[in-house]
Amino acid sequence: MARSNFKVFAEGVADKNIQSDSVYNADTQRISGVVPGIAEPKMHNKLYKQATIMVAALAQVIVQAGFDALDSD
Repeated sequence: MARSNFKVFAEGVADKNIQSDSVYNADTQRISGVVPGIAEPKMHNKLYKQATIMVAALAQVIVQAGFDALDSD
């Protein structure tokens, strides 16, 4: 049986630890990239959660097609 090891980042994190869509949309670190200094944790939680949701969904499509989706491939 095909399998995947791609997981959603911060899947158990409460929404209070993730930026809202409106704040994320306007965040200068999202727009211009992170610069030296302190990065905004809520923005990074949003970034990683959004990216890994898509990766996990794509991996599931690959698994449903009968192929492994592993980060070791």
